[in-house]
Amino acid sequence: MPETTHEALVRQTATAEELLSYFQGQRDQFNQDVADAQAAYGALAATLKAVVKDEMFATINFKPNEAAVDFSENGHIRNWDEYLQWVYQIPKGGYARLIMHEGTLEVTSNISVTFIGANDLRFEAAAGLATRPILKIMGYDNVTYNRIYSLNPGSYGSVSIFGCDLEVEVPANPAVPTANGMKAIISQSVPCSLHLQQCKVTCPAGFGLVQQTQGSHIDFASYLCEFDGPFVAVQKHGALGTARIGASNLTLSNGASLHAAGFTLGQDLIKS
Repeated sequence: MPETTHEALVRQTATAEELLSYFQGQRDQFNQDVADAQAAYGALAATLKAVVKDEMFATINFKPNEAAVDFSENGHIRNWDEYLQWVYQIPKGGYARLIMHEGTLEVTSNISVTFIGANDLRFEAAAGLATRPILKIMGYDNVTYNRIYSLNPGSYGSVSIFGCDLEVEVPANPAVPTANGMKAIISQSVPCSLHLQQCKVTCPAGFGLVQQTQGSHIDFASYLCEFDGPFVAVQKHGALGTARIGASNLTLSNGASLHAAGFTLGQDLIKS
């Protein structure tokens, strides 16, 4: 027998009363949930600067003689592989500060622009050291070309080295040429910068520090540095691209040059 209009109204009223009763019973919980959410948001907003700082600014130490790695803030790494594990966890655009203690940190692989998050890589000598720490760029021979590992920081990224000696390893196989695109510690087709302060740089012929390539722009700055060896610091690869160079209190020794002769001042080069 079909439901009458009266029966339908009775059923719908009962359903509405049941629904009303449910929400009235849950009202206090709903109000509490809203209050908890508001409080949590308020707490986050009050400490947002600290949250951003913790996520975007990271510091770790290079201490090669420690028994175990410690990836916590102000902890320590002992080698390049551990450095990469640490730096790859920093969000895109972050600041990665490595405080270098006495010893040599050998760069034994390329920084991958696929995984790198931090765009600002800083290598800084710890205070009060008797001997400068060394950042050593290792080379490798892939049979047809000599290459060196890179510190490419990604698009618009920067690398800063303060108070450390920077060494580039002698080519592994002098019988083969240097790869054009792999002869500087920074060589990428997007804008980037390299800043050196109070560093001694030792580098063999055929290699350099930063390379303008494929239409990119590079910024290079040095202060109170010595470049030692027959190398060209700022190199040029191809007809396109620009460079801006600032150098103060720079000592060039044993054939070192600040930039390649292929640059034309006022066209693809700005120099102080």
